[in-house]
Amino acid sequence: MSSGDPAWPTDEAILSQENEIRAGVSERQNLGLKEPLTELAKEYASGSQVFQTKIRQLAATYPAFRRARGDGNCFFRSFLCSFLEDLMLRTSPDEQSMKRAVLHSWRSMLVECGFQELVFEDALEALLDLVQQVSAPDPISLDDLAARLSDESMSSYCIMLLRMITSCELQRRSQHFSPFVISMQEEGMTVQDFCRRHVEPMGEESDHLHLVAMADALQTPMRVVYLDNAVGADGCAVVNHHDFIPEGMAVAVPQITMLYAQVTMTYCTPFDAHMLEAVEDTGDIFSYSFEGHSSVWIQAFTRTPVED
Repeated sequence: MSSGDPAWPTDEAILSQENEIRAGVSERQNLGLKEPLTELAKEYASGSQVFQTKIRQLAATYPAFRRARGDGNCFFRSFLCSFLEDLMLRTSPDEQSMKRAVLHSWRSMLVECGFQELVFEDALEALLDLVQQVSAPDPISLDDLAARLSDESMSSYCIMLLRMITSCELQRRSQHFSPFVISMQEEGMTVQDFCRRHVEPMGEESDHLHLVAMADALQTPMRVVYLDNAVGADGCAVVNHHDFIPEGMAVAVPQITMLYAQVTMTYCTPFDAHMLEAVEDTGDIFSYSFEGHSSVWIQAFTRTPVED
């Protein structure tokens, strides 16, 4: 099919569809209610059999999910929700103290990186307050946490801060990340250029480097689970994964698990592996937060299920 084919959508039709998708996304709340994972299976019932098989494999562990607003900030929104849920429900008191100390340390590092404290201090205090509330002996409830993260001001504050932290981590270790930036972007782009264009602006989608930097910056091991059409040498469909372990950390159990797919992406935190929360991205692209691991949106290639 070519652009001259009558069946090929016109530029105007594509733009109109994209505007409709954006309008729909803007109307969605930041975090939705839990739904059974069977709802996701229904949405791809006419799609690839490999996808369906892998969704069933996920459903064996994660029977429920929560949709979240997919506006380009879904990775950071997913990470934030999962990070806080993990602190509340799974992390030991010692690790909770360590995570609070890590967050506190970013005040001075952000200033050293060139960010004005006046810009981020309120966001940092808001996040530290949330961390304190979820790690207290009598923590707030999951519903209260979801409600606070659904608040537009709180959500935007925290996402802005996480973007700054990610940018600073990339720039602090620019020699390490520079070859990856050069290979991913146009020739001559520096790490600082990459951060200014693709990390710091709200609404910019996240990719591999964002995840590496976020895992390192907050000392939070993450796992990416792939939902795609790939099958093994024996022809069997098995969900594969890749772990992001912070630099210098010994082998660790991932505290956050992300599901990456051509059509779907997931974030989760490891506590009760029988519940799952999730986030939805633009169109048919999703991010899910599993209560049991932690899943996050990275990048998607298509907007519709892959047909056989």
